[in-house]
Amino acid sequence: MNILITGGAGFIGQDVAITLKDRGHNVLVIDKELSGRNEMRIFDLEQEGIRAMHGDIRVPDLIYNHITDYFDGKLDYIVHCAAQTAMTTSLENPRDDFETNAIGTFNVCEIARTYKAGIIYCSTNKVYGNHANFMSLRNLEKRWDFNSDQMSVDEQFPIDDTLHTPYGVSKLTGDLLVQDHWKLYGLPAYVLRLSCIYGSSQSGTIDQGWINHLARQWVNREQIKIFGDGKQVRDILYVTDLTNHMANLIEGEQKTCGIYNIGGGRRDSVSILELLDIFQEFDPWDKPDIVYEDWRVGDQKVYITNTAKAKRYGKFVPSIHKKEGVRRLIARFRLIKDAVRIL
Repeated sequence: MNILITGGAGFIGQDVAITLKDRGHNVLVIDKELSGRNEMRIFDLEQEGIRAMHGDIRVPDLIYNHITDYFDGKLDYIVHCAAQTAMTTSLENPRDDFETNAIGTFNVCEIARTYKAGIIYCSTNKVYGNHANFMSLRNLEKRWDFNSDQMSVDEQFPIDDTLHTPYGVSKLTGDLLVQDHWKLYGLPAYVLRLSCIYGSSQSGTIDQGWINHLARQWVNREQIKIFGDGKQVRDILYVTDLTNHMANLIEGEQKTCGIYNIGGGRRDSVSILELLDIFQEFDPWDKPDIVYEDWRVGDQKVYITNTAKAKRYGKFVPSIHKKEGVRRLIARFRLIKDAVRIL
């Protein structure tokens, strides 16, 4: 198949590009930024024989030209990873956030409609806003949790009458546009509402990619800043489990389109405090330097994905346990630290 990946120089985009190329597909990556922190990812893609070209989803004309030139005007799927991903940035610059996530996704949908191509859209759990904070919760020693171990967030969870932040609103707008790609035009579309995706190739900052950010700080013995009480819980999913699932959806004979919540589920749920305990297991630190600050706007105390629909209709099967994924992160950052010390 001919597959276009937007935001292909980003964390998820790079991994899914390599996954699809390894499965024999013809892949073109576009990204608005091919230098800076994305330069190494572009190098890795080129080493894999994957073409990467400049393209901004806010300005679609160049993307049409790339499709004409590279795919001879024949496109089967778009994996839409391009986005403004930081909630804090959306508060500081909501216009740029909306233009990228909402208008940019509208442009992607129009490109897909032009070529009668399917879409896989990287949505987010933030479309549900902070509704989960008003469910019945338990305040345990090191985590917030739902009152029942059977409780989790499925696709019927409400999206209305809740605080989203500009990021949640813009991603929800894109979410709805992609749904209409399927419902209105009858073209394949999968909306994947992602929980926390992580992996060893992610950079991670204080604004997004929090697992990698904290792992790097831990290994480098830097001060660790926690917003809130550190008991907030997310379910985490290693990136290869996500990108293999994306490839399976594209290649599947049964096209069960629609909305799917994707994450590690209860087995791979973890609070920040519990994550630090896992760090301690793989890289002991006698006296971690930890400071606490106020909760961030719209933060969810608990979000645990119900993946039953994805498992039933999309054959979604996460394989990498949270401890194995975190062990890989710690090993990577220790390797980098040792390499810097040698230099």
